[in-house]
Formats: sequence, C-alpha cells, structure tokens
Amino acid sequence: MGDGDRVGKHLKDLASRPNGDDEIKRFSLAMRNWGSKFEQSFPHNLGRIIYAGGDDFLDKYHSKDPNEPILPIEAYQWLLTLKGKWEEHQQKITVSVGFVWVAGSVPQRDVLQHCREAEKVAKSLGRDRVTIRVVFNSGQYVQWTCPWDYLDILQRYRDLDGNTFSKWENSGYNSTKRPNWSHIYQDLAQLESRWVFKNTLIQFPIDFFDIYFPDQRKKLLDYEERKHIVGFSEEQGSSEEIQTTVEWISNLVKVGWQLCSDIK
Repeated sequence: MGDGDRVGKHLKDLASRPNGDDEIKRFSLAMRNWGSKFEQSFPHNLGRIIYAGGDDFLDKYHSKDPNEPILPIEAYQWLLTLKGKWEEHQQKITVSVGFVWVAGSVPQRDVLQHCREAEKVAKSLGRDRVTIRVVFNSGQYVQWTCPWDYLDILQRYRDLDGNTFSKWENSGYNSTKRPNWSHIYQDLAQLESRWVFKNTLIQFPIDFFDIYFPDQRKKLLDYEERKHIVGFSEEQGSSEEIQTTVEWISNLVKVGWQLCSDIK
C-alpha cells in the first residue's frame, strides 16, 4: 500500500501560483495517467493492482498456481523498481509504502490493517521510504523501514564464505554460491541473547554490520547519513539514537532472513 507524501501541501503550493488552476489540472492529469500505466505494467505473474487512483495505490502479490508460490525475493526485487516507476509521473512528490509479506492463513482484513500500519510507520520515520513487514500465522511480525535509495542493501549481503548475491547470479545461480543468511542471523541471535548491544558505543553495532555488508561502515558512522538511513530524530539523545540504530540493524537482519534465505 503506497501513498504520496505531503500531497495536500503540494496542491496548496500549486494553487498559490499565478496559473494555479492550470497547475493543479496538470498535476491531476499526470497522476491519473500514472495510475493507469502502473496498473497496465504490473507483472501479471506476480499478482494484480487492486487500485491505483491519484497518489495512492494497493497491489496484491499472489501466485495463480498454488504449487508454484511466489518467492519473497521475487517480490523484493520488484519492490526495488517501484521508486523508479513512481517517478515516471514527473511530479515533485515522494511516496511512502507499506509492503507486507504474510503467511497464507492471515485473514484479508488483517492484511489490510498491517498494510495501513506499515505505511504509517514509513511516513512517521521521515517519508520517502518503505516499511517491510513480515507477518506470521500467529499474527506476530518483524518489520524494517528503509529509505528508497538504500533499499538495495539486502542484495549487498556477503556471508562468511564470501558469497554474495552478485556472485551467485553470475555463477548461473549455482546453489553452492548462494549467500547464506543464517551466518548473520545466528550471530545476531547470539549477540542479542548475551545483551552485547546493551549500553554499547555506536561503533560496535556498525562494525558488526560492516562484516556482512562491506563498505558500509563509513556511511553509517556519518551522523547525517545515519539519520537519513535509520530514520531517528534530532531530538533523540545519544543513547536513544544508538538504540534506534541497533534496532534498525537487527530488524534488517530479521527481515532479510525472511525475504532472502529462501532463494532458489
């Protein structure tokens, strides 16, 4: 479920211009045309668009063949293209999205509620980002929020054997080259069970992250970059900001495990 950011403010800005009525008409036409093209271009093998009207949309991922379910990684890889598709309307508004991957027995009304909640989380953490929520049969879930320009980080994972998504892809999808997400998942579980991240300095969780996501240390140690990526507010104190960063890394690992460990 996606929604344009600050569209009301954008419309007020357009209305305040000398040719405001014409600007609003052009904006409305652009968004209507975008919704129509978005619905037509959505890959039918992944599911269907429920609605795409104006600046908001809802699409559903499902396989037509129960014996050939869509893999989470396939939906994630399509999600990587969504920001580019959104910008095809060429209007100066960003988009926030709630992306929910659910177990088969979760009721539809609950799925919709999770979509709404996930979208709100994306907006509350700075907008122009996506919240990925994985919901289990029990109703419990794990979720992770990320700006669009950093969403491909899950594909930069490198396991302890040096396997990466690109190496696996270049090998012709040789199963022995597939990156093993259990390496980071198990390490995180050990660290969390021993409270290693409790009252720590920011360098330690970032150093841990850099082991599995090389060349990210410098970016995450930069305060402004980290604020943009993680989504914490300037009002948070140092200890709160560190905890928010630790939770962001932990959530990335848990969501990445669900989306990427099942690739074939």
